[in-house]
Amino acid sequence: MKKHYRLGSSQDFNVLFRKGKRIETPLFRITILSNRLSHARIALIAPRAIEKRAVLRNRLRRRTSEWLRRNAILGLPLDIAIFFKRDAVIVPRKKLYEELRKIFWEYIN
Repeated sequence: MKKHYRLGSSQDFNVLFRKGKRIETPLFRITILSNRLSHARIALIAPRAIEKRAVLRNRLRRRTSEWLRRNAILGLPLDIAIFFKRDAVIVPRKKLYEELRKIFWEYIN
């Protein structure tokens, strides 16, 4: 994911977590807040507690960022933080994408 699509500063995180809408699912904990930019800023958080192997955590982040890119979520003016839960590591890719589609479809509409 390109740098301008990343949510990076601690001030941005503080605002997002204080004012953002929280969505809880079996695979994710997502916080969303609209921003004043022309594009989304994303934070994908996969802590070591969900999976010890970095290869699997990185795969989870790559799959999610690719789904966000392909489904034009990056073009929306949103700040998004996605915390992965332990079950997100073991589900098949199709189930992961299905869950993401359901979450963002409900939020956008």
